[in-house]
Amino acid sequence: MSEECETPGPSVALITIVDNSGVTRVKTVPTHRLARVAEVGVGLSDVSAVMAVDDGITTSPGFDTPSGDMRLIPDLDAAVDLYGSRLRWVPATMVDQELSPQPNCGRTILRRAVEAAAKAGITARFAFESEFTVCDLKTGEPVHRGPGFSPIALFAVEEFSVDLVEAFEVQGLDVQQFHPEYADGQFEVSIRHSDPVAAADAVVLLRLTVHRMARRHGLRVSFSPRPYLEIVVGNGCHLHCSLWRDDTNLFGSETDGLGPSGGAAVAGILEHLRGIQAVLTPSVPSFERIIPQHWAGAYTCWGIENREAAVRVIRGTVTGRPGTANIEIKTIDAAANPYLTVAVVLHAALDGISRGLTPAEPISVDPHSLSEDDRAARGIVRLPADLGEAIEAMDADGLVRNVFGEQQYGAYRAVRQYELKTFGPMPREDQIEAHRWRY
Repeated sequence: MSEECETPGPSVALITIVDNSGVTRVKTVPTHRLARVAEVGVGLSDVSAVMAVDDGITTSPGFDTPSGDMRLIPDLDAAVDLYGSRLRWVPATMVDQELSPQPNCGRTILRRAVEAAAKAGITARFAFESEFTVCDLKTGEPVHRGPGFSPIALFAVEEFSVDLVEAFEVQGLDVQQFHPEYADGQFEVSIRHSDPVAAADAVVLLRLTVHRMARRHGLRVSFSPRPYLEIVVGNGCHLHCSLWRDDTNLFGSETDGLGPSGGAAVAGILEHLRGIQAVLTPSVPSFERIIPQHWAGAYTCWGIENREAAVRVIRGTVTGRPGTANIEIKTIDAAANPYLTVAVVLHAALDGISRGLTPAEPISVDPHSLSEDDRAARGIVRLPADLGEAIEAMDADGLVRNVFGEQQYGAYRAVRQYELKTFGPMPREDQIEAHRWRY
């Protein structure tokens, strides 16, 4: 990569991180400086750890003064030249001036999770499935009003769609499928699985690419979990996961799609799901999407191909089993920092495996259709209904604190509390509008 920095090509490098509010932040340098910047980093204020979605800045211990400077170290091995431009994208790791990891670095936290999995003899593969709303740049109105999943909706933005898929492919994002989704203006793209850090990097690159290509076509895109009050079905960012021990897929049982260790992993995720929801759906309008009977996984249950379950087990086509079997965690949206999201999900799965947990029986019905007594008997609980409840559940559960460490947990929690205090009292329409174009 250092040789490429001295050859003709992109002239500007975008060095990105995702902060505790879920917003992608950027520093740019000339590409000829990348090799040097990879040694010394580029500066960013420590208080970026406590920056909120509206760019307001709160405080927490260790991030409570204007003093301090972190360094962003670009990962040159992950660099990608952006399609049809003179830009090169490079994800960064956050360190201090002694080049020690910053406590708020999501990539570092995720790498630690990968190391914990390796110590348990487990390799993980992840992939995000991203939904977004395409709108007219001038009016902000969705570009189609359905029908959902139809060619009519696709043809409304045909040139954008073709250019977008081509950009993904050129940039190394292996597109599995792209299509109009159910809601007005909504589209979805799925990309191939990869190792945990690469999967989180990929969804950051995907979002940047969608925004860039939309602007080229006179469009604007919202990844917000609920971009419009009148459009009830929001945007998710579902996470697919498979866990492997040697060459064995832990979710690849021919009977129930799990296997003992796979079942333990699912049980761990479900046990901690309420407690990690403030990471998976961290914004105030996130909870406008996590509602029953909207395929958003509003209850702590699992099922085989059950799209109302929080954890959906996908066995895959018979010709691909058991290698293609995986689980889908549906209770995630694009307000979430993808590095932190994968880290807490992986740790929850590892906790279930290490403790040998056994999941409840799978359900094949809509959990909301069950009586309260039936749900209680099956151990099915409603996920937090708002951000305040999610923060309380996070405090009580303890997994996020253990994964993040005290300083990062304090910073992350402070951002959540700031956003709850800032946006919580607003009318719902104002909450939604304030987040529409932030992710």
